[in-house]
Amino acid sequence: MPISKLQFKPGIHREGTTFSEGGAWYDCDKVRFRSGFPEKIGGWVRASTFFFKGVARIMWNWILLDGKDCLAIGTSKKFYIETSGIFYDTTPIRQTDTKTDPITTSTTGAFIHTYVTTNPHNSDIGDNVVLSNVANFDGLCTSTYTNPFTTTSAGSPIITVDTVTPHFAKLGETVTFSGTTGFDSIPASDFNTAHVILEIVSLTAFTITVATNATTAYLSGGGSVTAVYLSRLNREFEVLTIPTSTSFTFQTDFPATTGAVVGGGVGVVASFIVSIGQAFNSSGGGWGSGTWSRGTWSSGFAFSAYSARLWSVDNFGEDLVFCIRESPIFYWDATGGLGSRGVFLNSLVGASDVPTTVTLVMVTDERHVVAVGCTDRITTAFDPLLIRWSDQEDPLNWTPAITNTSGAQRIPMGSYTVAAIQARQETLIWTDRSLHSLQYNGAPFTFGLITLAESTNIIGPNAAVNVNNVTYWMGRDRFWVYSGRVEAMPCSIQRYIFEDINQVQASAVYAAANDAFQEVTWFYCGVGSDPNNKYVTYNYGAGVWSYGTMSRTAWAPCPGRGSLPYATDLGYADDDGSLFVHESGNDDGSTNPPSPITAFIQSADFGVGDGDKLIFADRIIPDFTFERSTIPEPSLQLTVDAKKFPGQIPKSADTDERAVSAVTSEIDQYTEQVWARLRGRQMRIKVTSTGLGVAWLMGTLRINIRLDGRQ
Repeated sequence: MPISKLQFKPGIHREGTTFSEGGAWYDCDKVRFRSGFPEKIGGWVRASTFFFKGVARIMWNWILLDGKDCLAIGTSKKFYIETSGIFYDTTPIRQTDTKTDPITTSTTGAFIHTYVTTNPHNSDIGDNVVLSNVANFDGLCTSTYTNPFTTTSAGSPIITVDTVTPHFAKLGETVTFSGTTGFDSIPASDFNTAHVILEIVSLTAFTITVATNATTAYLSGGGSVTAVYLSRLNREFEVLTIPTSTSFTFQTDFPATTGAVVGGGVGVVASFIVSIGQAFNSSGGGWGSGTWSRGTWSSGFAFSAYSARLWSVDNFGEDLVFCIRESPIFYWDATGGLGSRGVFLNSLVGASDVPTTVTLVMVTDERHVVAVGCTDRITTAFDPLLIRWSDQEDPLNWTPAITNTSGAQRIPMGSYTVAAIQARQETLIWTDRSLHSLQYNGAPFTFGLITLAESTNIIGPNAAVNVNNVTYWMGRDRFWVYSGRVEAMPCSIQRYIFEDINQVQASAVYAAANDAFQEVTWFYCGVGSDPNNKYVTYNYGAGVWSYGTMSRTAWAPCPGRGSLPYATDLGYADDDGSLFVHESGNDDGSTNPPSPITAFIQSADFGVGDGDKLIFADRIIPDFTFERSTIPEPSLQLTVDAKKFPGQIPKSADTDERAVSAVTSEIDQYTEQVWARLRGRQMRIKVTSTGLGVAWLMGTLRINIRLDGRQ
């Protein structure tokens, strides 16, 4: 037989066996399809050297009036605004408490102390509290050094402070020195005052400026110096234990000198941040819980007893409205600056009938703030199917009147609201068993509600995405699309994906759009995993599917940042959540230095005729391009194996003295052909890359095959 082209159907096909799917691709990881041909996906790099706390569950990109490109990131512990790689903690304060001398230090040398409040603090273990207006006492803010100052260069006022032990100071904080002896013509008074920390050199060094320039470079001095860092007490702490309703314990970076000392000063303020939430669902129930296709169609199911913290967020101009699922609405005013915190919307002056409990919040194109699943204005009872909206252009006014456009509608079917997204000229709202469209109609009713589908569902609050006016979402047992009508999407890997999902963590599913590659991706938790660790991708340009492994919990397209998508990883164990820029380079930038990305694609079995005769292959002609690689000699591994029976395991040893059943060859841009001696009824190929900086696109392989008798 002549040399034959190996042409496989684009996309992954895994609804049948590896033999029945012959002529298709069967398995892959970190591979996408371009014009029907497989290629390795792009890499990712860290977008910031800083970390955030908790598991990110929502991301939202918008631009402030001053041009700052921002990302809102809601996690299980915090709510951040990120810009230029800096995470600003904007988590709202839920209550404050003011008291004189509220802190009692523990024993001598101990780090954990007790704080007593005036009123019940309503905190849980792990919550965060910000202390302010605290005075130094019992040595908690004090450190002593010997000759800690070093000049940097002659004629410069910049001084390096070497602390020997970790200083725990941060950029921009203030430190006050006393007891210093002047040196290098710099008077003691230049040192014995308050200084702003200019640069953090290391854990044991930082820089300050003095009023007098040094005359000698790298000269050390200062004598016996006492430093006071009030920021060691005036900062955020974690609640460690809760002895009583009006007390909690916290840990400082430095120990008590004497112990059992009461202090802190007059008017100490404890600001309790909104309590932290669950990182994951910790019991059964929740969106889509249970096994795949269990129960009757559209059967009801209960929420998890301990649900993961989920957020919704939207921008109202340059400001933000956001909320935790089934909690009050928060508002962040951009005029307060990036360092300001969000506040309760109903606490603002002029607020009227703002819903006190909300499932989801969003902003329409007409600038109405919409609460989906919220408290009734009259009865104050929570209704999971009630939709309310504010007056146009006024997020504070929720009281319907003839002079405004605020109002309410109730979803006619379902048990509770699951998800909602803004599409073109409509808001799509999913309940546990239906899909509805909220459309702006103008006066007198403002909005109208249309039922689009009575027998559809969605797996979680973030499982839908709108791309080019088409909405795609993952249901509890299939994928759906809405482009004017609701339809179930044909999926060549449907059974494989839905049998692989940890349904307890179904609410963690996150839909992501990647316009540059015409892709919609859903990140999800595989069976046995609580964190998101897998993904499934639909290429809507070609109508093909792929899947793989990746730990991403939230995703946001960022048109103003080079049109590259940003994504978050976990960060739940050590509060080291990271922000990544995707489609950047070819490697895994979560490590330093970057690590290689292992990518592969494997075909289903293919053969000749009905398989009644054996086939023999002796030559493979590869077809790959490595043009996007960032190393001079990129390569990959090409494996071709042969089997006589579907259940046979291919071997790489010469077992029958005529031919081996598997061969693996290193392929680079100059490889012309691969010689082999393969014999069996069917064959398959696998392409794998494990090198740093490697990018590849596969074309059409050719193989020399001939019939080789019966057996």
